[in-house]
Amino acid sequence: MDPGPDHEHHHHHHTGVRWLDMAVGLSAILISVVSLFVAIEHGKTMEHMVEATTWPYVEADHSRASADGVPAISYYVQNNGVGPAKIETFELAWKGRPLRDARDFLNACCTGPDEPKPHYQSSSISDRVLPAKESLMLFRVLGPDVTPEQFQKLDTARLQLHARVCYCSVLEECWLRDSERPKPEKVKACPAVKVGYTD
Repeated sequence: MDPGPDHEHHHHHHTGVRWLDMAVGLSAILISVVSLFVAIEHGKTMEHMVEATTWPYVEADHSRASADGVPAISYYVQNNGVGPAKIETFELAWKGRPLRDARDFLNACCTGPDEPKPHYQSSSISDRVLPAKESLMLFRVLGPDVTPEQFQKLDTARLQLHARVCYCSVLEECWLRDSERPKPEKVKACPAVKVGYTD
Protein backbone atom coordinates (compact mmCIF):
# COMPACT_ATOMS: atom_id res chain seq x y z
CA MET A 1 0.00 0.00 0.00
CA ASP A 2 1.34 3.36 -1.05
CA PRO A 3 1.70 5.49 2.10
CA GLY A 4 1.41 8.59 -0.09
CA PRO A 5 3.89 11.31 -0.67
CA ASP A 6 6.15 12.20 2.13
CA HIS A 7 5.25 15.48 3.86
CA GLU A 8 8.08 17.92 4.10
CA HIS A 9 8.74 19.42 7.48
CA HIS A 10 10.36 22.82 7.53
CA HIS A 11 12.63 23.67 10.39
CA HIS A 12 14.48 26.83 11.12
CA HIS A 13 18.01 26.40 10.05
CA HIS A 14 20.71 27.12 12.52
CA THR A 15 23.98 28.59 11.47
CA GLY A 16 25.95 26.50 13.89
CA VAL A 17 27.33 29.67 15.43
CA ARG A 18 25.72 30.08 18.83
CA TRP A 19 26.00 33.86 19.14
CA LEU A 20 24.71 34.36 15.59
CA ASP A 21 21.71 32.13 16.23
CA MET A 22 20.92 34.12 19.37
CA ALA A 23 21.28 37.41 17.51
CA VAL A 24 18.87 36.25 14.80
CA GLY A 25 16.33 35.14 17.42
CA LEU A 26 16.61 38.37 19.38
CA SER A 27 16.29 40.41 16.17
CA ALA A 28 13.05 38.60 15.33
CA ILE A 29 11.69 39.32 18.80
CA LEU A 30 12.76 42.96 18.58
CA ILE A 31 11.10 43.37 15.18
CA SER A 32 7.88 41.88 16.56
CA VAL A 33 7.91 44.23 19.56
CA VAL A 34 8.59 47.28 17.38
CA SER A 35 5.82 46.26 14.96
CA LEU A 36 3.40 45.91 17.86
CA PHE A 37 4.42 49.31 19.24
CA VAL A 38 3.98 50.96 15.82
CA ALA A 39 0.54 49.37 15.43
CA ILE A 40 -0.56 50.61 18.87
CA GLU A 41 0.73 54.12 18.22
CA HIS A 42 -0.95 54.16 14.81
CA GLY A 43 -4.23 53.17 16.48
CA LYS A 44 -3.85 55.98 19.02
CA THR A 45 -3.08 58.46 16.25
CA MET A 46 -6.18 57.43 14.32
CA GLU A 47 -8.27 57.71 17.48
CA HIS A 48 -6.95 61.22 18.13
CA MET A 49 -7.68 62.18 14.52
CA VAL A 50 -11.29 61.02 14.88
CA GLU A 51 -11.61 62.93 18.15
CA ALA A 52 -10.16 66.04 16.52
CA THR A 53 -12.68 65.95 13.69
CA THR A 54 -15.66 65.52 16.04
CA TRP A 55 -14.60 67.89 18.83
CA PRO A 56 -17.26 70.42 19.94
CA TYR A 57 -16.50 73.59 21.88
CA VAL A 58 -19.58 75.23 23.42
CA GLU A 59 -19.72 78.50 25.30
CA ALA A 60 -22.37 80.97 26.40
CA ASP A 61 -22.13 84.65 25.52
CA HIS A 62 -24.17 87.83 25.34
CA SER A 63 -24.18 91.01 23.33
CA ARG A 64 -25.64 94.45 22.97
CA ALA A 65 -25.97 94.87 19.25
CA SER A 66 -28.41 95.90 16.62
CA ALA A 67 -30.90 93.47 15.13
CA ASP A 68 -31.79 94.87 11.71
CA GLY A 69 -30.88 98.34 12.92
CA VAL A 70 -32.85 98.01 16.17
CA PRO A 71 -30.99 98.08 19.53
CA ALA A 72 -31.17 94.63 21.13
CA ILE A 73 -29.71 92.62 23.98
CA SER A 74 -29.16 88.93 23.32
CA TYR A 75 -27.95 85.87 25.21
CA TYR A 76 -26.89 82.81 23.26
CA VAL A 77 -24.77 79.66 23.18
CA GLN A 78 -22.41 78.91 20.32
CA ASN A 79 -20.42 75.89 19.17
CA ASN A 80 -16.99 77.00 18.00
CA GLY A 81 -15.72 73.44 17.58
CA VAL A 82 -15.55 71.23 14.50
CA GLY A 83 -18.14 68.63 15.53
CA PRO A 84 -21.76 68.73 16.72
CA ALA A 85 -22.54 69.11 20.41
CA LYS A 86 -25.42 67.47 22.24
CA ILE A 87 -26.49 69.81 25.01
CA GLU A 88 -27.12 67.64 28.06
CA THR A 89 -27.70 70.28 30.74
CA PHE A 90 -27.76 74.06 30.90
CA GLU A 91 -27.83 76.23 34.00
CA LEU A 92 -28.21 79.98 34.13
CA ALA A 93 -28.11 82.11 37.26
CA TRP A 94 -28.30 85.82 37.98
CA LYS A 95 -26.62 87.06 41.15
CA GLY A 96 -26.63 83.47 42.42
CA ARG A 97 -30.33 82.97 41.73
CA PRO A 98 -31.05 79.97 39.45
CA LEU A 99 -33.22 80.81 36.45
CA ARG A 100 -35.69 78.52 34.73
CA ASP A 101 -36.38 80.64 31.67
CA ALA A 102 -36.08 84.10 30.14
CA ARG A 103 -39.21 85.37 31.86
CA ASP A 104 -37.74 84.38 35.22
CA PHE A 105 -34.63 86.44 34.44
CA LEU A 106 -36.49 89.50 33.16
CA ASN A 107 -38.82 89.54 36.14
CA ALA A 108 -35.89 89.26 38.55
CA CYS A 109 -33.58 91.82 37.02
CA CYS A 110 -35.56 94.38 35.20
CA THR A 111 -39.27 94.58 35.99
CA GLY A 112 -40.69 96.57 38.86
CA PRO A 113 -44.05 95.73 40.43
CA ASP A 114 -45.85 98.47 38.50
CA GLU A 115 -43.97 98.09 35.22
CA PRO A 116 -45.24 96.25 32.14
CA LYS A 117 -43.83 92.80 31.45
CA PRO A 118 -41.04 93.03 28.82
CA HIS A 119 -41.61 91.35 25.47
CA TYR A 120 -38.86 88.99 24.37
CA GLN A 121 -37.91 86.29 21.88
CA SER A 122 -36.63 82.94 23.14
CA SER A 123 -35.58 79.45 22.09
CA SER A 124 -35.51 76.15 23.97
CA ILE A 125 -32.14 74.57 24.69
CA SER A 126 -33.33 71.29 26.21
CA ASP A 127 -31.96 68.20 24.42
CA ARG A 128 -30.65 70.23 21.53
CA VAL A 129 -27.90 69.21 19.13
CA LEU A 130 -25.87 72.26 18.17
CA PRO A 131 -23.98 71.86 14.88
CA ALA A 132 -20.41 73.07 14.55
CA LYS A 133 -19.95 76.79 13.92
CA GLU A 134 -23.56 77.56 14.78
CA SER A 135 -25.23 79.41 17.63
CA LEU A 136 -28.56 79.25 19.42
CA MET A 137 -30.18 82.43 20.65
CA LEU A 138 -31.64 81.79 24.10
CA PHE A 139 -33.39 85.11 24.41
CA ARG A 140 -33.39 88.53 22.80
CA VAL A 141 -35.00 91.76 23.94
CA LEU A 142 -35.49 94.56 21.44
CA GLY A 143 -35.16 98.15 22.60
CA PRO A 144 -38.64 99.24 21.41
CA ASP A 145 -40.26 96.34 23.34
CA VAL A 146 -39.22 97.66 26.76
CA THR A 147 -38.93 100.99 28.49
CA PRO A 148 -35.57 102.80 28.36
CA GLU A 149 -35.13 102.10 32.07
CA GLN A 150 -35.75 98.38 31.59
CA PHE A 151 -33.36 98.25 28.67
CA GLN A 152 -30.63 99.87 30.77
CA LYS A 153 -31.26 97.44 33.65
CA LEU A 154 -31.08 94.53 31.23
CA ASP A 155 -27.85 95.83 29.75
CA THR A 156 -26.29 95.81 33.23
CA ALA A 157 -27.84 92.51 34.30
CA ARG A 158 -26.52 90.55 31.31
CA LEU A 159 -23.00 91.08 32.65
CA GLN A 160 -24.01 89.39 35.91
CA LEU A 161 -25.28 86.16 34.37
CA HIS A 162 -23.46 82.93 35.21
CA ALA A 163 -23.86 79.97 32.84
CA ARG A 164 -22.89 76.29 33.09
CA VAL A 165 -23.38 74.05 30.10
CA CYS A 166 -22.57 70.34 29.86
CA TYR A 167 -22.35 68.86 26.39
CA CYS A 168 -21.15 65.71 24.64
CA SER A 169 -19.66 64.81 21.27
CA VAL A 170 -20.87 62.09 18.90
CA LEU A 171 -18.22 59.86 20.52
CA GLU A 172 -19.92 60.38 23.91
CA GLU A 173 -17.04 62.45 25.27
CA CYS A 174 -18.41 65.14 27.56
CA TRP A 175 -17.31 68.54 28.84
CA LEU A 176 -18.59 70.95 31.46
CA ARG A 177 -18.17 74.61 30.57
CA ASP A 178 -18.48 77.27 33.26
CA SER A 179 -18.67 80.86 32.04
CA GLU A 180 -16.46 81.94 34.95
CA ARG A 181 -13.62 79.60 33.93
CA PRO A 182 -11.34 80.00 30.91
CA LYS A 183 -11.59 76.42 29.62
CA PRO A 184 -14.09 73.54 29.66
CA GLU A 185 -13.54 70.61 32.01
CA LYS A 186 -13.68 67.09 30.59
CA VAL A 187 -16.07 64.87 32.57
CA LYS A 188 -17.05 61.20 32.41
CA ALA A 189 -20.75 62.12 32.39
CA CYS A 190 -22.81 65.26 32.76
CA PRO A 191 -23.84 65.81 36.40
CA ALA A 192 -27.48 66.23 37.36
CA VAL A 193 -28.65 69.79 37.99
CA LYS A 194 -31.12 71.06 40.57
CA VAL A 195 -32.56 73.86 38.45
CA GLY A 196 -32.12 73.62 34.71
CA TYR A 197 -32.72 76.44 32.26
CA THR A 198 -35.07 75.15 29.60
CA ASP A 199 -36.63 78.04 27.70
